[in-house]
Parts: sequence; C-alpha cells; structure tokens
Amino acid sequence: MSKPARPIAIAGLLSGLSPTNFAAGSSLVVPGAVEDCLWWIESGLVRLYSLGEDGQSRNHDFIEPGDWAFASLAWNHGEPCCSGAALGLEVLEDTIAVRVPLATLQQWRATSPVVADWVADEMMRHGSRRMQREVSLFQSSAEQRYLMFLSQRPHVAARIAQHHIAAWLGITPVALSRIRGRIRDRL
Repeated sequence: MSKPARPIAIAGLLSGLSPTNFAAGSSLVVPGAVEDCLWWIESGLVRLYSLGEDGQSRNHDFIEPGDWAFASLAWNHGEPCCSGAALGLEVLEDTIAVRVPLATLQQWRATSPVVADWVADEMMRHGSRRMQREVSLFQSSAEQRYLMFLSQRPHVAARIAQHHIAAWLGITPVALSRIRGRIRDRL
C-alpha cells in the first residue's frame, strides 16, 4: 500500500508541537507501558518490538521519517490496545520525534476533514503493513521473508544490525547467517 501524501495542514499542525531529540539506544516507549500519544518521526530510525517470556526481543516494524510510531495505546475511551503486551519503541539512530497526544490528534481530526481522511489512510496503511507481515510469517520461509525485506526496504536493511533483522524475521542470528551464506553461494 503506497504512502498517502501528507497534507499541508498536517505539516502546519505538527510544526506547532515541539520536537524531541532522542539518542540511539534510548526508548520512546518502554515495553509494557500504555501511552496516550503517538510519535511522528521527523528523522532517524525507530524499531517497534516486543519481549517474549524468555526476555528475547522480537522486532515488528522499523519506523522511518515521515511515519507514525506507537506501541500500546489507550485509544478507545481510555481502553488500552495491546495492554499486557510488552511492546516498546527503541531508537536505533539519533532521532527527532514529535509527541502527538491522542486528544490533540482527535481534535485535529474533528476540525479538518482533510486531516481526518489522511489519519484514517495512515492507520489503514499501518494495519495493512502489519497484516502483510503477519501473513508472511505463516506463508513464507525465513529466506523468502529476508529476500522480501531486502527488496522492499533496502535502505533500512543497510542501516540496522543483523541481529535486528533476525529478530524481525523471527529467527536467530545464526539462522540468518546461514541464509545469507546460501544466498551468496547461489550468486
């Protein structure tokens, strides 16, 4: 699903909020926290991840500039989405992000049909991307998922550590190393 163009109105609204600088390795959201905001990523790179019972990290998404980052939200009348899940957002590169409280986003949506349409498109795009990823976990091999990741997001793959790619694929770094070796042998 292609990314809809950001309306000029959103740029103006976002410019009214203060951006925050985050150093690589810091957290936007600690695992398990329920937030009342979304983060608009201006620059840098952020990962959405969860922690398993064994404490192992599994990556769900990599969020780039011009995109929303969020984990567990208190969205619908304060009802938390994904409460109890150890979802977190970690900064992988120095990042500038704008904190957008849900109440502010709701106000923007209520006062501008253009903004409301754009936010709906953005959330549908997020949902579609996450559903495609989930389906690929069941219908594609780890090697197929790796090749798809490299073809769809080469600029991200070049910027992150191999253990983060393995965690995104749902495999160990050793398994990823073997996959990379098989691919090299075929070339």
